[in-house]
Amino acid sequence: MSELTPGSAEATGHANSHLKSCLRWMWEHAGYLAVLGVFVFICFEHDSISRMGSHARRMILGCVAIAGLHFSWELVRNGQTLRWPWRSGEDNIAVRTKLLFLGLMMSATYGVFNYYQFDRQVFAEVNDYADSTYYYLNSKYFDELGYTHLYEAMLVADNEGAKRFRRIKRYRDLVEYKALYPREVALSRADVIKARFSQEQWEAFKHDLNFITGQQAKGGWGYFFIDHGYNPPPTWTLIGGTLSKLCPVEHMKWITTVDFVLIAIMMLVIGRVFGSFPMLIALLFYCVTFSGRWPVLGQSILRFDWVAALVMAVCALKAERRALAGALLAYAACSRVFPAIFFFPYVVVFLRDVWQTRRISEKHWRFIIGAGATTALLVGTSMAIYGSGTYMAAANNLALHGGPESFSSHRVGLGDALLYRGETSRSEINANGGIDGKREQLWALDPWLKLIGLVSLLWLTVCIWHSRSSPHRLIWLSIFPLFCITNPQINYYNLRLLPLLYHLENHDRYRDRLGLFLLFGIEVATQHVMITEVTRYAVTSTTSIGLLIYLLIMAGFLTADLVKNRSQNKRASEAENAVPLSTNVRAE
Repeated sequence: MSELTPGSAEATGHANSHLKSCLRWMWEHAGYLAVLGVFVFICFEHDSISRMGSHARRMILGCVAIAGLHFSWELVRNGQTLRWPWRSGEDNIAVRTKLLFLGLMMSATYGVFNYYQFDRQVFAEVNDYADSTYYYLNSKYFDELGYTHLYEAMLVADNEGAKRFRRIKRYRDLVEYKALYPREVALSRADVIKARFSQEQWEAFKHDLNFITGQQAKGGWGYFFIDHGYNPPPTWTLIGGTLSKLCPVEHMKWITTVDFVLIAIMMLVIGRVFGSFPMLIALLFYCVTFSGRWPVLGQSILRFDWVAALVMAVCALKAERRALAGALLAYAACSRVFPAIFFFPYVVVFLRDVWQTRRISEKHWRFIIGAGATTALLVGTSMAIYGSGTYMAAANNLALHGGPESFSSHRVGLGDALLYRGETSRSEINANGGIDGKREQLWALDPWLKLIGLVSLLWLTVCIWHSRSSPHRLIWLSIFPLFCITNPQINYYNLRLLPLLYHLENHDRYRDRLGLFLLFGIEVATQHVMITEVTRYAVTSTTSIGLLIYLLIMAGFLTADLVKNRSQNKRASEAENAVPLSTNVRAE
């Protein structure tokens, strides 16, 4: 078929046909569009609310999502198909289905506005410059700062300028995380720190720091200097540092918006591959989850690139775009390292297929090439720029950041769930040894947690080996060992979009309905605890305990599947190996 030449009669007719189709669609659905348009206008004109008010509404939206899911299951049970209901000519779709989609669109719209507290400033500005300091300042001057000199350089540079940190009394040693040094120690090392910079770079560093500290409230830096510093791997620094160097600090908002664009693309890809209903539920979950509380989307630099890549890798696997899936999964792993564990289910599938067929199929080759090329490009380029020694420093930094030494009230994992004793106030935590005491207990638990994680990996290997599911339905299983072995900050658990999509794909099954109820129920419970204004440790521990319950229940279903699959595979093997009886009967 010949291509349409721009400006030709055929092209003009084609364009007119599309225009008429769009106008007809708008006319047929004018009522729905009007309702949605009025609702968007109301959201725009809504008064701004407090952050705690936003949490209260997130809890309500979580309940709305659960109600919407229940309503959708009733529709499916009555023979309705949950597809986009406003295509031209589709008059056979029930009014209740159209109302469900309209309700979900309004809820998701409200959720987005509520996420930004109905405040244009929260959406349009950076606001949280403390977090951006790590990702903008340290990546921009990574050659001079490395992983261990950010705090000292900031204190020395500020002392030569605005002196906004003069009330900071101590800062954390970023070499081992254990010691807290007086501010004077950094100032005494001024010559050593400045020697790491050229004169031009030092003046540029001071300029950028002065701008950032001038935007952030003075009282917000106390915790910053006892936090755990800059921790992305060199492969992230390659991308983030390049963006930081290209963008003047005064226009930082331009590069913080990249995350917003990535998540928007991720949602569109979910809609394209899984369908409009899963996309709306996923968007609602993203607006409801406590893991999205901080950092706010669009207020830091490439904080969510890994989760966008991870989710889109699953979408690519479902669409049988294996090379793209491998590339996206490799990017997620190179960006934050820990997503590399999500390669595990695919590796098991790969080994099983090779064992059974004695060859590597074309689809596996495409995945390997995509993952290998992306990893080689990012690792090779970053190593050429920063040197191999940087990777050793990054590995040491990651070990500290992911280990018990960095445990805090913002962490989620099996260790956190086991250590929680129902504390709701700082005094109750201190009565049980404080966070430092929890850290010591976590060190004692650490060998057992690693053992449980290893057992979960072995169990998953057997489950996946005998599974008949497509690889895209197995990737989420890596949450089990991740939850057991590590205790990452709660913001990293927005990766729960993976099990959410797994359940949404076959959400008419009992287990998937239960899974979706539990995932949203955890958020409702967490937001409820948050608005009671208890300590943050109680909030994150609620998520840890909820996830433990969810994973135990899902483990039961997976084990039942394992028994069923082994039995079916055994019967199939026996049938293949059976020797047919001879039909030749000797005549008497």
